[in-house]
Amino acid sequence: MAYRFSDDFLAELRKRCDIEKVISRYVDLKQRGSNFVGLCPFHNEKTPSFHINTAEQYFYCFGCHIGGDVINFIQQKENLSYVDAVSLLAEQAGMKVPQAGEYDNRLSLLRKRILEMNKTAARFFFDCLQGPQGAAAREYMKKRQITPQSAVRFGLGYAPDSWDSLKKHLLFQGYTEDEIRDSGLVTASYKSRDSQDKPHTYDKFRNRLMFPIFDLRGNIIAFGGRALDPKEPSKYMNTAETLVFSKGSNLYAMNFAKASSEDFFILCEGYMDVLSLHQAGFSNAVACLGTALTKEQADLMKRYREKAVTCYDNDEAGKRATNKALSILPAAGIKVRVLSLHGGKDPDEILKTEGRDAFRRMLERSSDSVEYRIEEIAGKYNIEVPTEKAECMKECIPVLAGIANSVEQEIFVKSTAEKFSVSPENIYAEIREYQKRVRYAAKRKEERKIKTAIREDPNNLNAEYSQNLRAAKNEEAVLSVLLRFPEKLPFILENLGAEDFVTDFNRRMFLSLCSGIQESPGLEPIMTLSQKIDEKEMSKMTSLLRDAREISAENVRILQSISVIKEEKKKKAQKNTFDNSDETFELLINDLKKKKKDHHESGGNRNGY
Repeated sequence: MAYRFSDDFLAELRKRCDIEKVISRYVDLKQRGSNFVGLCPFHNEKTPSFHINTAEQYFYCFGCHIGGDVINFIQQKENLSYVDAVSLLAEQAGMKVPQAGEYDNRLSLLRKRILEMNKTAARFFFDCLQGPQGAAAREYMKKRQITPQSAVRFGLGYAPDSWDSLKKHLLFQGYTEDEIRDSGLVTASYKSRDSQDKPHTYDKFRNRLMFPIFDLRGNIIAFGGRALDPKEPSKYMNTAETLVFSKGSNLYAMNFAKASSEDFFILCEGYMDVLSLHQAGFSNAVACLGTALTKEQADLMKRYREKAVTCYDNDEAGKRATNKALSILPAAGIKVRVLSLHGGKDPDEILKTEGRDAFRRMLERSSDSVEYRIEEIAGKYNIEVPTEKAECMKECIPVLAGIANSVEQEIFVKSTAEKFSVSPENIYAEIREYQKRVRYAAKRKEERKIKTAIREDPNNLNAEYSQNLRAAKNEEAVLSVLLRFPEKLPFILENLGAEDFVTDFNRRMFLSLCSGIQESPGLEPIMTLSQKIDEKEMSKMTSLLRDAREISAENVRILQSISVIKEEKKKKAQKNTFDNSDETFELLINDLKKKKKDHHESGGNRNGY
């Protein structure tokens, strides 16, 4: 990274952005002693393996091995560059990001240019909507009963029926061809697949009603366009994913809905549904962006509400979307209800034909997610036929078994038993049998996972690890000492140089750590690395710091590791190969087995001390 923040600035930022408070916005944390644990936000899991060390202000997941400081967390959770993650935290903490002449982060500059370009494009679309060429779009809005006030609030616009009107406008505003292409506002075409020429570009959105998509801070990050020509094969079209936009991580109108006084979100299918609901006073409506609900979108909702009502169309696509939401939202900690729309109507049609009060009553009568799923299953069978009833009950058991709250489970077991004229005792027996099978399958899956990991080298960052096991383990021991006891740096440098390291990865980490400690003696060593190495490397170094809790810093123990490193370096120089002996292979197997225990432990020593 070309730009470096000062140590004083980063120290003050971390002081103001306590890692537990920041991460608690994304993860439900439980205190364990002086630290915190929770379900990892970076991979699916049922048993918490995500740990926060509050004393040293770092996080680490024993499941996926991601770790780092508060800045690294925001980087990965919000998909931001290091500079943008620092800027976001500084904004939240009320700190001004220092200006610097050496600031030369190309991606960050491009991101800023794309956001500015989107704003310019939104103004262009808005002006086109108000002008003569926007007559057809205004007529469509009138037909859909979109008020001028709503159009202004949501920033609606019109993309002219032209190949390059927006592109010409952006070029006139000073944006380059490359910047415009990176924004996703144009589509590129090549003369041939093998052509080395620059691509020809033309406007992506043409003759469409335009919906700007905002992030939580009010930046326009993308656009959605509704075709006005009924012959157009794609009714709706979104900006392609760019440096500032990931459709699976954002929700339409969340910038407005997060401020709603309601304690739940209404999750809809499209822009028009959301706009109509907001216009009718339901300011808690949001929509996915042309994709099925994702875990990231569910996590975004959970940051602001713990309840949601799904409001999808009653066609097959809507049912699939509902079922997907019912699997994802509860896993994110959101209690879900389902509003079933019948007669092929969507929320927009309900509001127009039956009115606001009718829709409110439908919301109040929305089904519990379990009730909805049981009804959906029952609708597929003729329960008057014994064999079909048995199949129906077999499909219902996993739904009932998945209810975590025992009181809720009892209620639904009793109602299901009454509905299908079976005894609750038989349902409970089937639930126990099903849970037993699930536990057995999960155990077998975990065993297969461990066996696979035993066969493979888990240190994919250090490709030379398995071939130089003895050296790599002792190199990690030295790195761990520096992370925990930076005052040992002079002693280590007296006896060990970077040229003595056998593996390139550990050599690079050693050089980064040494320079960080020397440049920033007042900072914790792990913090000095945040601007020097990438997120995966930071995770690896965080794992070493975690494992170094009980490490010995006695000079004699350090010298033992240094002696092994130099000995292995000499062997490698002589043989130019690695030792394939049974002893080395056994060391590797035992080491890999030991590392697999990380998922179940909160500490330990992997460096032989």
